[in-house]
Parts: sequence; C-alpha cells; structure tokens
Amino acid sequence: MMGARAEDAMPATWPFLSHLFDEVERTGQAFSMPEFEMSVHKSSGFLEEAWYDGIWSPVRGLDGFIEGFYNSGFEITRLKLLDRRSRLLHSISKTLNFHNSSPWQHILDACELFDRDVPMLILYSAHAEEVTQSNCCALRLEGCLGIPPGHQAAPMTLELHDGSEGFLPEFRSSKANGTAVLLNMPNNKLPTFLDGVQWRGFGEPSTVVAIIPLFVTGLIAGYLIVGLNPRRPYDEDHKQFVQDVGRVSTAVLSSSISFKQAAARAARLSKELTERERFIRKLAEVATVGIYSISAGGALTYANSKYYAITGESDKPEDAYNLSFLKWILEEDHNKAIHDFEDCKLHKRPQSTEIRLRRKWTPPGSSAEEHRWVLCSSIPNIEDGEVTGVTGCLMDISHQMWNLILQKNSAHAAEEAKKQQERFIDITSHEMRNPLSAMMQCADGITTSIEQVKRSCGGSDLTEPLESVREHAQTILFCAAHQKRIIDDILMVSKLSSALLIITPVLVEPSEVVRQAMQMFEAEFSASSILTTYALEKSYNVKWVLCDPSRLTQILINLLTNAIKFTKTAVKREINVSLGASTVGPPANMSELRWCPKGAKTIPEFCGNEEVFLTFSVQDSGQGMSTEEMSLLFKRFSQANHRTHIQYGGSGLGLFISRELTELQGGMIGTFAFYIKARRATSQEALTQPNPSSTPSTSRRPPIRQRSFPNGAYHILIVEDNLINQRVLSKQLQRLGCTVHIANQGLEALAFIRTSRFWSENAGVGRELDVVLMDWEMPVCDGLTATKRLREMEQQGLITEHLTVIATTANARPEQVDMAFAAGVASAYSMIPSHFCCASADWNDVQDDLLAKPFTVVQVMAKIESL
Repeated sequence: MMGARAEDAMPATWPFLSHLFDEVERTGQAFSMPEFEMSVHKSSGFLEEAWYDGIWSPVRGLDGFIEGFYNSGFEITRLKLLDRRSRLLHSISKTLNFHNSSPWQHILDACELFDRDVPMLILYSAHAEEVTQSNCCALRLEGCLGIPPGHQAAPMTLELHDGSEGFLPEFRSSKANGTAVLLNMPNNKLPTFLDGVQWRGFGEPSTVVAIIPLFVTGLIAGYLIVGLNPRRPYDEDHKQFVQDVGRVSTAVLSSSISFKQAAARAARLSKELTERERFIRKLAEVATVGIYSISAGGALTYANSKYYAITGESDKPEDAYNLSFLKWILEEDHNKAIHDFEDCKLHKRPQSTEIRLRRKWTPPGSSAEEHRWVLCSSIPNIEDGEVTGVTGCLMDISHQMWNLILQKNSAHAAEEAKKQQERFIDITSHEMRNPLSAMMQCADGITTSIEQVKRSCGGSDLTEPLESVREHAQTILFCAAHQKRIIDDILMVSKLSSALLIITPVLVEPSEVVRQAMQMFEAEFSASSILTTYALEKSYNVKWVLCDPSRLTQILINLLTNAIKFTKTAVKREINVSLGASTVGPPANMSELRWCPKGAKTIPEFCGNEEVFLTFSVQDSGQGMSTEEMSLLFKRFSQANHRTHIQYGGSGLGLFISRELTELQGGMIGTFAFYIKARRATSQEALTQPNPSSTPSTSRRPPIRQRSFPNGAYHILIVEDNLINQRVLSKQLQRLGCTVHIANQGLEALAFIRTSRFWSENAGVGRELDVVLMDWEMPVCDGLTATKRLREMEQQGLITEHLTVIATTANARPEQVDMAFAAGVASAYSMIPSHFCCASADWNDVQDDLLAKPFTVVQVMAKIESL
C-alpha cells in the first residue's frame, strides 16, 4: 500500500475517508471523530462491520499550504461490539415483574432493539410429557423477529420428536448435546424454508444461525433460534455472545419458575460478572494506553498501571480527591482540561484533546527538555440518563507533537530566510544601482556639455579633443548600461530561484507591446546602422488579449539585445520581428524550430475567453551557430562558446531568464522565436475599460493645480542621502534651467515643505516648489515614511494643494511598488503603459510616479513633464 494512491489502496473505505480529508482541507483544522463506523472489505469478499476512533490532521508545507494529511486511528470494533452485546445481555437480564409480562415477551422486547446482533429471532417454549412408550415434547411459538406471520420457518406448534422439517433436526441435536448448535449458511446459501425472511439490521441474511436450548432444573424449557450478525465472523467473542444469550435467557426462565431458583441464578450471574470484570481488568493492565475512570465530582475511581506510568501520578488512595487529575497537567492547560471534563458531562458526548503534562522528556538529538503531550479521549458514564462519571484513555503523543512543532518552526525559519533573502536583494540592488545612476548622469552631462561647447565655439579647433571626450563619455554610458543589464539579470535570476516572480495578466494589445519594445532600441539600431522590420503574420487575428505585458516585454528586450549584439559587427545588418497567433501550442507554422525542453513549473491560470497562443519571432543576420552551440542556449550562465563572452560580453543569463519567463506564461522558447499562452478578449471588453479622464477620484485629496512651466523651469526638491547623486543631479537640472533645493533625508524634506507656499500657515507666500524627487533608502527618515507623513498633512489640511512626489529607488519589486502606492508615492496605475489597462482600476488624476535607478536627467525631465 505504501506509495499507492489512497483510493487505489483502500477502494472500499476511500468514499468515506475522502469526505473526512475534504473537510480537513476545507477548514485547515485538525479534528477528531470518535467512535465512527466504516465497513471493511476482506480479501475473501466478506464485508465486515468495523468501528474506529481517529484524528485527522493537515500537514502543511514550508509555504503554509496543505500538502498532505496525517491520520492516527484506532480500531475499537471489539470494544464497541462488547459494549453493544453487554447492553443486550443487560437488557435481557433485567429484573422482571412476571405478573405483567411473560419471560418470553421480555426476551423478545430486549432483543428487538439490537437488530444488528439479532437480525432474526424465533422463540419456542417446550412442554414435555412423559408417556409410557415414548417421550413427547410439544413446542409452541412464543414470538419472533424478522419472520412474517404464518411463515414456514416458524409454525405455531411443533412436535420435537416428529418430523425433520425446518429446525427440528437442530432442536433434537442441541437438546441431546446440551449446547447450542450452529446452522452455517456460507455465501448466502439459505435453506429453502428461510426464503422470505425479513432480515433486520443490515438487511442481509445471516451466515450463521444459532439454535440455543434453554434448560431449567435439568429439563428442556424452550429454544432460541438466533440469526447472528452477518458482518462479523463467528469468532471466540461471537461464541461467547451466543453462550451468554443462552445463559441469561435461561436465567430469565428460571426466575419465573421460583424465587429460590432466581436467587441461585443471581448468585451464579454475580460470580460470572465478577469473573468478567476481573477479565476486563486484566485486559486493562496489559493495554498500551492509560485507562482511567473519574467520578462526576472529578475523583479518580480507577486507573491501570499504564495511566500512572504516563502521568507519573501516585496510586495511593488518599491522593484520589476531586479534580486530583490536575496535579499531573501543566498549569497552562488546567482550564482546557476542566472545560473538556465539564463539557463531556454536560453535553453527554465524547471528548478528545491534547494536553501537556508537568513531566518532561528529552527529544532525540536535543539537549533541552520538553513537556510531554498526551491525547486524552473521554466518554461519559451514563446510568438511567444521569452522568455518573467519565471513562477514558491517555496516549503519549510527545513524539508526534514534537514533530509538528518542529515542522512549524522549520516553516517559520524558512519564511524568515525568504524575507532576509528579499532584503539582501533589495540592499544589493540599491548599493549597485546608486553609483550607476551617478555614472550615467555624469556621462550624460559630459556629452551634453560637449555639444554645447561645439555649438558655442563654432570654428575653433576644439573638434579633436572634444570628440575624444565625447567618445570617453559614450564609453562610460556603454559600460554603465552593460553593468546595469548584468545586474538586472542577476537580480532576476535571484527572484526566479526564490519564486518571487508573479505573472499578472491584464488587458493588452500585443502588437503595441512589440512596437514599444522596438522603440526602446531605436537609438542603438540607428547607431549600428541596423535595418529593422516589424510584420504581423497572416495568422495574427487578435487585438486584445489577457497576458502579462511587462514579462513579455522583458523577453523581447533580451532577444532584441542579443540580436543587436551579434548583428552590429556583421556585414549585413538586419533584424526582422514578426507577431502571429495560433489556437494550439506550439503553433504548426513553427514546427521546424528547435525548442528548448520545458522545465517542471506551476503555470498560473486566469479567467477569460478562449485560449490563444501568441507567437513572436526575432531573426537577425548575424553569425550563425552550430548544433552543439545551440544546445547550450537557454541554460544558466551558458553562452554559445568561450569566444562569445570575449567578443560580445554578457552574463549568460539573458536567454535563461527568457526561457523561465516564457514557461511561466505557459509557452516555450526556441532559436530565436517563442510563444506564450494568453486569453482572447473582445473589443467590447476593451471599450468598457475605465477612462482615466472620466472616472472621478474616490479618495479625499487636495485640489490639483493646472499650471504650465516655460522652458522647463521647474522648482525641484531633491531628497537624497548620497552626496555624489545630489551634486550630479542638481547640477544637471540647474543647467536645464531648474531651481533645485536639497534635503539629506525625510525630516529635512518635511521641514523645507513647511517653508513653502504649500504650507497652510504661510497663506500662499513662501518658497516655490513643483515636484519632489524622493529617494527611498535614507537614514533617520526614509522616503516612504516621509511621503506617508506628507499625505497625512494633506488630509489634515496642513498642506493646501497636492504636492507631486516622484520616488527614485533602486528597488522595484512589485510588492515594493505596492508599498510605495500605499505610502502615497504614486497612483497605482501611473506605471501602466498607455497600450494596456486594467479592468479593476480606480482611476485618479495621475500626479505622482516612480523612477527606478539608474536614470538620466533626460528621463527625469520627461517624467516631470508627463505629470
């Protein structure tokens, strides 16, 4: 059974167990089900009645989701049957007023409630008469269960020694032997005279019928014909049950004959019950669980040796006082133990709970001691409708609970490790991108200055040195851009390895995504004299789809970067990009491509219309590759050959990242084309998207100014702790005609705002300010905290107008962007490109934004002007 699926290993019990597992999965909570029935199919085809007491617990993985179930169950069939049969025997042996009822009716009434143990019953009284030549014994029907009136199996009268029909042969045999005789009926092979019997209980014919003779004072007094439980084998317990039924029924008959015989019967039964009790006590002593009995007041009335061994409690009588069981329970669990004890008595229902003991133990591989755990299962003792106490058992579950706690701690440690990893990525990104930003801005400043000098000097002979400086500046820009691509690749791989990447589908036009991706490289295409074409294939018959445009753009950027790198040194320089669509993947028109084998990934599903596979092709005229070189593509840190890195550079991660992103979107990548899975959207859906200019803002915010700025003459507050970035960015902005103010951290920025005309107490008189460039990571008060405080001031009316904030950060993970939005840095939709929108957007007038480092002053000005 190990390793097999549950429904395959347990086909008979799985329909029942599946509901229990579904309930655990639905609630996410462990629960117990004491005393439940579950029939078991034996290999012989025999369907057996079985009872269990079990606990179902969810097993959670490191990510907190349920990955399996743990079931600790105990079969209590024997105890259940013994209890049921004991109650039957008790019902038969109850004291009877024979003035109002006959002993036969009493036996019939007692058995009627136990239809499983007595599916069929026929009672005959015997009336013996001694005749000179032969012994005659007339049998008279006294009652039956499961037998229709007038049935052939139960004639009203019979003569014991005359004939062989029905049960007469078994009657004579049992009388002669003085014991019960069994009529075996395997495989439902019933005697014909039992046809038409209305079997009680399971509604199945008994496989064994017991004919029990009843003797009083040595003479035959009658017979019990008992059909036995068809779903239990005839074992020693069943045999004992038959004997007990005969014994107590005989006692009932005896008690009706004379008081003296009744007294003798009571003494005999008392002795047998004492022996039975002694036998049960012996069973309790050899049990592997602690068994106890507690009075209604909470005093311990019985406990086996295992109970004392588990709890470490004294077995002295003077220690058994009310609620004395609390002595061995940890004080923090006293209330739980008392609550369950009282609940068991009040509601008259079983209880099961985990409790910690005062006793300690040392887990394996640990030097620290832990409190022991026990599973305490209790049932109420009910007599005449009143609860007289509680009986139950204790099982040491210290190892199981220790394992559960260990798993919980491991999951918590893994979660903390993941957070630390994210923090490491953030710090690394910040520390690497900050100097890059300064490098790019310096180089950009040099290039701009040279152009200004060349225009102002006219014919002066400065061409050669200025050209040299310009080339150096372009080299700095190239190196910084190259380093940025490598850093981005490394951070992207870290996210992929840590499962931090999320696919977010939105409504988008794929053709516009490709067009904008190509526009990003127009300068490089022009500088390298590369001819580009972009075509829509005949198969492209969609306009709007649901997919993740940011991840799609990332793949296109990697492929275009690769194509530029290998094409710009070629004699023929062409890059051809095409877009198509298909209803199957991989598309038929791309069957000749060499696809990279898919990895094992969980692909997210999202709602929409029919599936559509978007196909993208990026072909270049650069140097080709051999089959061996192609096999190395799309692998981490791999390039076609060792000369590729020397000649073209790169980290060897770009195509690997493209493969991962493609597979996350349900597609595949090859050389050099790929496809992704999307959902088709209708033009009507696109038309119903919210319009940024038509939907009013739902948040309370100060009025937004409508103003223009001649020649880009903005008043800008730079909030930045990096002195180099301060100096470089402020000089470049000043060169463009901007008025620049500096704050080293968030508190200084808030202090400056109090001196501006935005501050309500200044009555519109103060320093001019148009936009705040707010760095994220700063000492004393970071950018998010400062921005959140600024928005609170706007809500309180301390700031009279909405103040535009552009966050400048090296951290741009989606969850970090969400943090910025929550702090009031940017509208959640100000980062969405114009070619797609989100159906659930709550559009506001966009007055804030976020700018990821590194950036140039041109990008800063473009961002400000766009707002």
